[in-house]
Amino acid sequence: PVFREVLVAWFLMLKKDNVTTAKEDAFNFNKNLARSDFAMEPQHTGTGVMWVSIRHSKSNQFSDHIHYVPLIPITNSFMCPVEAVSKALAVNKVGKNKDPAFSYPSTKTAAHMTPLTHFAFVSKLKKLATKIG
Repeated sequence: PVFREVLVAWFLMLKKDNVTTAKEDAFNFNKNLARSDFAMEPQHTGTGVMWVSIRHSKSNQFSDHIHYVPLIPITNSFMCPVEAVSKALAVNKVGKNKDPAFSYPSTKTAAHMTPLTHFAFVSKLKKLATKIG
């Protein structure tokens, strides 16, 4: 599942800290992307653009303002970041708006979602890179 997070980080030029947490219990709504940070443009516009609210970055370390960045769809492509976000959010249909944007079902309990950690992200990314060659 790390492919979705890589696409989002790549197209938005984000750091690993924006899409992952240091540890499972270290999610910080002000620093990490949450489910509520992704919003589709109204359907009548027909653009399919998804807007992402970024509250924390290297140049906004105190969360003084919210930076809105468009995520542009790539129609009919497996590399479409908008579709990737939609699929990532669909994994946890019962998630609350302030829950981590990127999480996966916990191995401890079915009702709990675990945020994607730095370690899991890097480990899975290394495995993908090894497969590519």
